[in-house]
Amino acid sequence: MKNQIFIINYFVCSIIDFFIKRRSIALVLLSVVIVSCSSEDLDITSQNEEDPGASAVSVNNAKNNIRSADSRGPANDGSGLYYTIDTDGSMGSATINFNGASQYPGNFLMEWNGVKQVVGGKGWAASSNKNINYNVGLVNGPYRFIGVYGWTQYPLTEYYVCESGPGAVFAKDPVTNNGNNITYMSNGELYRVYENLRAGQPSIAGTATFWQFESVKVDQSNSLYNNNTISMDTHFSRWNQYINNNNNDNIWSRNKFGLKKDWTDNGSSTYMVFGAEAYNYSSPSANVTGKINATIWE
Repeated sequence: MKNQIFIINYFVCSIIDFFIKRRSIALVLLSVVIVSCSSEDLDITSQNEEDPGASAVSVNNAKNNIRSADSRGPANDGSGLYYTIDTDGSMGSATINFNGASQYPGNFLMEWNGVKQVVGGKGWAASSNKNINYNVGLVNGPYRFIGVYGWTQYPLTEYYVCESGPGAVFAKDPVTNNGNNITYMSNGELYRVYENLRAGQPSIAGTATFWQFESVKVDQSNSLYNNNTISMDTHFSRWNQYINNNNNDNIWSRNKFGLKKDWTDNGSSTYMVFGAEAYNYSSPSANVTGKINATIWE
């Protein structure tokens, strides 16, 4: 009987010892795995240590290439281009991003979130008779205008060439000649001309009274997601033609200009950008959210 008890005890002890050894082996294996994982983490860290500025530079560039409303000036992204972005300041936020300019100098991404109104884009510090090529690759959310936007002074004037959308000018009147709406062709496209007087409104010269002048492309079916060209020389010369036409029915030319206006004089013009405008004033809480990604080139 004692021998049987001894044998049973020996068998039980052997089993316990077996599992203890297995547990030790498992712990050893687990330690190896943990050490291995830690080594991989250290390798990643060491790669950063070899070039500690690699990730930091990209992060800093991303921050430097994003501008918030309300601002304007040189893009400082290597493109030599200019930018502007403005809101009415009542709600929401808006930014313009130049991170894509490293590959395409004229690229920009403008985003707005919960704003009453936003207008902005990328282009040049002064108006000129250049051909502006553009491609709009992405548009989200409602907007009023996509196209060329700029200002001149003496007299103060805000102008638009609308390629997509109903137009930025809200309460606009068609420019007419002997009662007929004025239209003209540019790059094979038909444009209709509008005007509007803004009294006591924000402008590049502060609160002021100024004229808005806008040409809206009639057929906009190919304006987005394709390469297009806007010939500013045609638009400026056509506007001047109607400004100086004695048969022009509109007070815009009769009472405000009277003489040919030089849209491209550096002493008068301020900036000319390709961009977008969106707004919603339908109620006190109404707002708009959206974005546009586009590239411009000459």
